[in-house]
Amino acid sequence: MLTGNPTRVAALLSGLAAYACQGGDGLVVTSPCLVESGRLTRDLTLDGAECRSLRVVDDVIDAGGHTLTIAPGTTLVFDPGVGLIVGEGSPGGLVAVGREDAPIRFVSAPDPNGIGASWRGLVFRGGTLPSSVVAHATFEGAGAIGETTRGCVTVDQVATDALRLADVDLVRCAGPGLVLDAGRVALERITFDNVSIGVRVAPANVADLPRDLDFGPVASNTLLGDVIEVDTVIRATGVPWHVEGDLVVGGPNAPTLTVEPGVRLRFSADRWLAVGLDEPGALETVGLRAEPVELVGGAAGRWHGVVLGPHTTSTSLSHTRLTQGGGEGPNVLGCLSIDVRADAAVRLSDVEISDCERAAIGASETAELAFEVMSGVKIANAPVGLSVRADVLGSIPETTFTDVPYNVAFGGTVREDATWVRQSIPWRVTNDVRVRGDATPTLTLDEGLVLRFSADRWLEVGVTAPGVLVTRGTASNPVMLERADNAPWRGVVLGPRTAAGTRLRHLDLEGAGAAGPNVAGCVSILSAERDRIAIEESLISNCAQAGIAATTAGFEFSGFAANTIVSAPVGLRLPPSAVASVGGDTRYEEVRTNVILGGFVLRSSVWARGALPWTVAGPLMVDGASGPELTLAAGLELRFEADALIAVGVTYGGALVASGATSQRVVFTSADESPTPGAWAGLRFGSFTRSSRLDNVRVVYAGGEGPGHRGGVTLEQTGTRVSITSSTFGSNALGDLYVDCDSAPNLDDNSFGSPDGLVRETNCMN
Repeated sequence: MLTGNPTRVAALLSGLAAYACQGGDGLVVTSPCLVESGRLTRDLTLDGAECRSLRVVDDVIDAGGHTLTIAPGTTLVFDPGVGLIVGEGSPGGLVAVGREDAPIRFVSAPDPNGIGASWRGLVFRGGTLPSSVVAHATFEGAGAIGETTRGCVTVDQVATDALRLADVDLVRCAGPGLVLDAGRVALERITFDNVSIGVRVAPANVADLPRDLDFGPVASNTLLGDVIEVDTVIRATGVPWHVEGDLVVGGPNAPTLTVEPGVRLRFSADRWLAVGLDEPGALETVGLRAEPVELVGGAAGRWHGVVLGPHTTSTSLSHTRLTQGGGEGPNVLGCLSIDVRADAAVRLSDVEISDCERAAIGASETAELAFEVMSGVKIANAPVGLSVRADVLGSIPETTFTDVPYNVAFGGTVREDATWVRQSIPWRVTNDVRVRGDATPTLTLDEGLVLRFSADRWLEVGVTAPGVLVTRGTASNPVMLERADNAPWRGVVLGPRTAAGTRLRHLDLEGAGAAGPNVAGCVSILSAERDRIAIEESLISNCAQAGIAATTAGFEFSGFAANTIVSAPVGLRLPPSAVASVGGDTRYEEVRTNVILGGFVLRSSVWARGALPWTVAGPLMVDGASGPELTLAAGLELRFEADALIAVGVTYGGALVASGATSQRVVFTSADESPTPGAWAGLRFGSFTRSSRLDNVRVVYAGGEGPGHRGGVTLEQTGTRVSITSSTFGSNALGDLYVDCDSAPNLDDNSFGSPDGLVRETNCMN
């Protein structure tokens, strides 16, 4: 009942009734234990000494600057749809302090329809006076859902520290047990029993929740969506959180959202946890191995996931499970979407990501991302594991993937030293990868790494700035560079500024050589330098052009050994300067020829016999200030295209030594499939020829038009410096061997088979 100190209860009730009858706006009480309706007009106390319970049949509004006090042991019984509202429209206070042996009870009246009662609950509005308190109280059967969701107790826009709730039991609430929205509320020892939703709270209030909340059979708590502009901590409550709206972390003070161990956030459809989108913000999930943080959705792809925007400051996810995200939305690239800038450190430790509609981790093409820490990451059941720019791969260690077909690297420029380590699934490279920079970056591809390139893409090194490429494969775990689809990719292009130390070892390169600028093979080399590039123990296959092509005069391999080329129209396509560095141990399958480009031999060198003949695509000049000597090994076969030739010592000085054997002659012939005499120009020795020798060679189908060429072999002013022995000639136009008046070669045991055979210049002066 109502008491006003120090008047008697009966007199007070009579006064209130008389006041109501006079048309006043006060609390209406029609009998000692029945409260009908009204707005508090004075400080009042409800005392249950004479009435064990007070029946409330309409809303009671506690306002007007007054305070309602409820004594220990009092029970208020509310009709369905009725509530007690504090501080609505004007200030009002509530002091309801029971005792452990005499709690205050707020309960629902029986529902006459037999459906179950539900009253509106206790609601604190923005006018709640300071020092309002509810302690040792029980709320039961409240929380009807009307225009707004309410709980057994609802705190709405209450001023900071104006209210304290302690030792409160929330039982069988129809809606949430406790609703907190704005302000700071002191909470102590709150118990939830048989409540479907425990707490419904705004992010600004989530830190008010104490660690000793006692949840009985409660399905979940509800976290309202909102912008988080101050440092906020979400603590574990023993039940999951259902997140109804977007959580957006960012503000002028760069807030950090910290999610503590054991917290489970379950997001509604099309919602996200977004950090640093428009203003600075950070996320810290600090799970433990036994108590991970869980960020989940209701079904695969139904929520957007975690989005780290361009204003994200240093962010860490530790012992965190991120699942069922990646649903379509702005800035969404995966379960974890990243668009951070270079000064944002992103750390992932023991993170599990699964059941994603898009990539598990997706970074934008503008993200300046490098994972400061990435360890213990596990990804499962996603169409793509990682989708990142190529320069990010150097910060990604070996990661665990289950039911994930591939990762995506969408191109980019590697400007700093980086090592790309193998993964259990391949990388699909969707755009060009470039290795170059003022610091001469080295890109190292570790053993077992698999990169699959989309059509017409390439791995380009040192084109406009210095760069180094190293493949560090092994015989059992080669580095694999492959085409992603049936269409060929362009391959590896080593540009003119490729730096020393570039080494392709145990590389398996397949399906490249698609036409493009500077592309002549699966491996295209534009460098004119010596001793910078090595290719060893590698397999090059299914090439649209040559297997390996170097196109610039002066280039020489620093190492070339034990390579295999399979299924290519040309095996090697090289300038003369590079042929000597190839050696003879290259294996070929389904390859018909190698190609030597026209040009000068300026350094003494030896061309070894290989498993294939060489097609000579232009004039070869053995000539230079140093007087280079070109030695052709026994069994070597050179096939010359039309107008191709070898000219020795015509301008400066040079020598040619071809030393065959009866069973392994050095062969000079035409590249035509059905050659005729004169199909190529032939061999010419000029006046600056140094000591040269043709022994056990075969020269056929030469004698075509060429400067100074007059037969298969032409000697001009060579004196005695040329020796031709044990060699065979045939089908050469204009004769097999032309000797001018100033040449006196050593000719011994040769066989001339052309109609004109040996031709000597006539009209010579003695």
